[in-house]
Amino acid sequence: FFFFQAEDGIRDAQESRGLGDVYKRQILDGEADGNIRIRCGDELFTVKNVLLCTGSETVVPPIKGLSEVDYWTSREALDSKELPQTLAIIGGGVIGMEFASFFSSMGVKVKVIEMMPEILGVMDKEISAMLRSEYAKKGVEFLSLIHICRCRRRG
Repeated sequence: FFFFQAEDGIRDAQESRGLGDVYKRQILDGEADGNIRIRCGDELFTVKNVLLCTGSETVVPPIKGLSEVDYWTSREALDSKELPQTLAIIGGGVIGMEFASFFSSMGVKVKVIEMMPEILGVMDKEISAMLRSEYAKKGVEFLSLIHICRCRRRG
């Protein structure tokens, strides 16, 4: 049962920042004494519970001109073998913020564009503001109350 295996470019970026190979191939390897076994490379871990976060369906917003430019969904972001220098994330929801955290920790200059007044719109406002503040300390830039109505290629 395969979870995730990082591509070489992303793995190299993680290791160069002292993060190690955190995305080795992980396999659910059965149960023993009421614990679940997870094999990760040559290591074997036992845990009481496993939380499978399989994500959600990708929604491509109806933005004029979007189909005429190169853009990433979460799938392309995870499949990329190279890190971009900069990344604009449209949407400050849970998935957008996960990608903002990941890519900024890899040294990518990240800008989150959100149409609501605050990121994580349905979450507690204090927690959302605190998270935004912590991400900003790490260099993530936020643009709130921005409704994107058109995309076009520059140059």
